[in-house]
Amino acid sequence: MKMTKLVTTAMVAVSTLVLGGAIASAATYSTGGTVKFVTDTDITTPVDPLDPGEEVTPIDPTDPEKPIKPGTPGPLSIDFASPLYFGEQKVSPKDQVYPANAQPIVGGETRPNYVQVTDKRGGELGWSLQVKQNAQFETAEKNILTGAAISFENGTAVTDSESLIPSIVTKTFSLVPGADQVVMTAAEGEGAGTQLYRAGDDTTKANSVKLAVPGKTTKYKGTYETNLTWTLSDVPTNEVDPDPEA
Repeated sequence: MKMTKLVTTAMVAVSTLVLGGAIASAATYSTGGTVKFVTDTDITTPVDPLDPGEEVTPIDPTDPEKPIKPGTPGPLSIDFASPLYFGEQKVSPKDQVYPANAQPIVGGETRPNYVQVTDKRGGELGWSLQVKQNAQFETAEKNILTGAAISFENGTAVTDSESLIPSIVTKTFSLVPGADQVVMTAAEGEGAGTQLYRAGDDTTKANSVKLAVPGKTTKYKGTYETNLTWTLSDVPTNEVDPDPEA
């Protein structure tokens, strides 16, 4: 029994020495981490043109109960463009300029009129945003508001993305019915994520989109309407001819 005890004691002592040596030479083992990104084709919701990191719900300025038209799906999308409302005006024989109402949002506040686009293709491939007034203002009875012109002022690009804003931003322009107008263009290396073009800021939002109407134009009682078509294209910057006066 003593022999057994001694042997046992010796074995314990040896085991302790071996464990002490293992602490001095720790083993290592590496593992990997993987993430894969795929194209997102979901519709992107509107964000705040004064704080692009926050979502907002725009309201139609002519009919608060009317649902806002949803944005386009796909990895390169137009998410929202403000409907322009120039108010109810008196017939006047003089030249007049009517400012568009600022963009109302849920919560009782207003924002600058704006258009929002999103590039979720992956990378910074570049794109161009243009707008066209399809035809002159007219009534349901086809009475045309001859010579009327929509103008945008104080245009600027804003984003919450780490990607650069577009290098071409047309600050001021007037629409010619039937003609395309470059609004902003992102070169390669720019424009990823959600990018916004807004007309004015919180101070100038109520006076940055205007409708000029000649006094000599005959006006008929009733509502005049026009449509704007916004087009977002995958086009390199050097293929787009921006407004030289911008």
